[in-house]
Amino acid sequence: MFFEKLIKGIAAGDAKVVFEDSPGGVYEIPERIASIASKIYLLVGYGRYSIPVILVAQDLLYPTRRLEDVTG
Repeated sequence: MFFEKLIKGIAAGDAKVVFEDSPGGVYEIPERIASIASKIYLLVGYGRYSIPVILVAQDLLYPTRRLEDVTG
């Protein structure tokens, strides 16, 4: 099944499990897109009424781009 292979690939890539149950899960991917404080979350669902895959990027420095605003 496609989703089983996807979940195994996510786990092999050092993703952190944020939430997981029978119809899917939310995984934090250890990659950065915009800045050093950005986070990527992959939402995976494989139930009958679920949305298959959503990738969400969150940039903690937006809109300031200054690390001091986040870590202070």
